[in-house]
Amino acid sequence: MARDKKSTSKRAGEAKVRTWPLNVFLIHQDLKDDERILGDLSKLQYVPLRLPDGDPDQLVGARLYYAIRKADKPKWASFFGDLLTEVRLPEITSVPAILLVPVDERLMAAAFSYGSALMESGTFDPTFGLRTALNSIKPGKVRSYDKRTFDALFRQTREQAAQVIKLENFGIDAERGTW
Repeated sequence: MARDKKSTSKRAGEAKVRTWPLNVFLIHQDLKDDERILGDLSKLQYVPLRLPDGDPDQLVGARLYYAIRKADKPKWASFFGDLLTEVRLPEITSVPAILLVPVDERLMAAAFSYGSALMESGTFDPTFGLRTALNSIKPGKVRSYDKRTFDALFRQTREQAAQVIKLENFGIDAERGTW
């Protein structure tokens, strides 16, 4: 969680904590080379970072890669053809970024502003987020869960129990990330 020092809360003197949603990916164990994860690095800007690793005397070598997209009209504007010729639409610039951080013997990637699109397909564990979420749920505290599939036929289902039960009773194995 990052703090925005410019923001203040409604109570005088208290700093408001601003949070940003992050998409965090666990890079496959055999991938150590940034170019295998991100593709052609010549298209990206690079910033080496030194981040604290729990102990203030220990720093971890993280890498921030970002791409600067040229300012342009939104792509959806072409849908309207000549109907918007009188309207001055703002030009937008996108700056997607990926932060690669070594954790133990693995790499984690945090994506900012569509930064996940910078990664090559198949470079991260797609079940990592689900397994992390399942392992953070307190045992015996679940009454229902929603499940969505993103295949050719989008499906959404909800399973609900009459009382609080364990995840295993829904057929979910948090350790293996299966359901």
